[in-house]
Amino acid sequence: MPFQNAVNAVMFDSLEPMPVLSRPGPPEFHDSLTGLSNYTLFKNQLELCLSRAEDTAHSLAILVVGLDRFKQVNDTYGYAAGDMVLLSATRRLGELDIGNCPLARLGGDTFALAIENPKDRQDAADVAERIMRCLSEPFAVENEEIFLSASIGISLYPRQGEKICALIANAKTAMDQIKDHGRDNYAFYDPDLHQNRRSSRHSTLERALHHALDDNQLVLLYQPQIDLESGQIRGVEALLRWHHPELGTISPTEFIPLAEETGLIHAISDWVLRTACAQNSAWHRQGHTTMRMAVNLSAQQFSKPGLDQLVHEVLLDTGLAPRWLELELTETIALRDIDAAISTLKALKSMGVRIAIDDFGTGYSSLSYLKHFPVHSIKIDRSFINGITTNSSDAAITRAVIAMAQNLGVRVVAEGVESEKQLIFLRTYQCHEVQGYYFFRPLPEKSITQLLQRQSEKHADSPAWRNPVPVISVASNL
Repeated sequence: MPFQNAVNAVMFDSLEPMPVLSRPGPPEFHDSLTGLSNYTLFKNQLELCLSRAEDTAHSLAILVVGLDRFKQVNDTYGYAAGDMVLLSATRRLGELDIGNCPLARLGGDTFALAIENPKDRQDAADVAERIMRCLSEPFAVENEEIFLSASIGISLYPRQGEKICALIANAKTAMDQIKDHGRDNYAFYDPDLHQNRRSSRHSTLERALHHALDDNQLVLLYQPQIDLESGQIRGVEALLRWHHPELGTISPTEFIPLAEETGLIHAISDWVLRTACAQNSAWHRQGHTTMRMAVNLSAQQFSKPGLDQLVHEVLLDTGLAPRWLELELTETIALRDIDAAISTLKALKSMGVRIAIDDFGTGYSSLSYLKHFPVHSIKIDRSFINGITTNSSDAAITRAVIAMAQNLGVRVVAEGVESEKQLIFLRTYQCHEVQGYYFFRPLPEKSITQLLQRQSEKHADSPAWRNPVPVISVASNL
């Protein structure tokens, strides 16, 4: 069976409306661009493959396929053209007849597939070469031909991983090694090369991070928070991104720990706070006078003496009224030193700044400390929201958190909302606000400004949630 019938993907999208291929099954398990299944469903498929491999003592190969230089397509021709290239690549992969072989899209330009019971390493290598050939054919973009190549990483069960997540991660690591050494090739996972690469990359990133601020490589994106009663954008969360001219986009999960390790987190955190406040002040001057800006506090930033003084100075310098700034901290940070945390939070609240607890429910003693902390809102962690329509425990926890918050007079924000079913659940139980890819991905300042302008021109009885902007997934270069 061609693996068009067993494809999977997670998409990270564009600003343009995207065509959707016909597809079976619930929409929350499929990619809105290609119609392929998402990563969650792909992992479930691989669990079945792995179970069969264990039962029969057979092998299993995972291939992760990345289109080389795909970002240049988006940068040169626009995101809509990039989407068409991804659709074309998906069709080509679907036309390859590689038996009962699940395929996935793991990111903006990255696909993955599994081969059950390959005879040997060469079997997997042969498939990799076929994929490279089919993706090397020219793509038609705006009456022009563009040529791309593919880098492919391969991991084999059981020698290079016994769990699905490890196998996928190892195959991706092998793909990254290819991209680091010229692209347009394939490689099997090598743990020794992986360790060397990690050490080398750590040193490279550390050196580069010291120049990131001065060289204007750090940028803020903003993800809207939607009021479910009015359907309006009531605030945004500022999210930090690092775009390096040579290394590309570095994930916050990679550079934030490095910033904390090197002590650069203080300068970066201060820049984020000042930049976010200045941006919200600008929106207020444009007439969007009820916009709230949420800024995440790092552990080191929160524990550093003088946070309240820093916030006061930033608000004074930027001209933003304190009530339009919301500082977010996780349960873990707040509970490290409860007495110190309460003192700091009370000082901030006395200034008029709002306080939010992020990732609520993932820490400990959640219910006991809330009555002691001067908290205005809590954000239900996406791990619960992801399961509210499929997992009774997640649904029960979410209902309980919303009810508890209502009794305490605390607003509730659900993060990670990605489907209409999740939205309906949250509205039914009177969650106050939502944010997530069902509405908007993190967007640059100009896009937020356009959204706010459109919102201000909309009639009040046409709530945004009833007519949401077409689902905007997460672009591969964000």
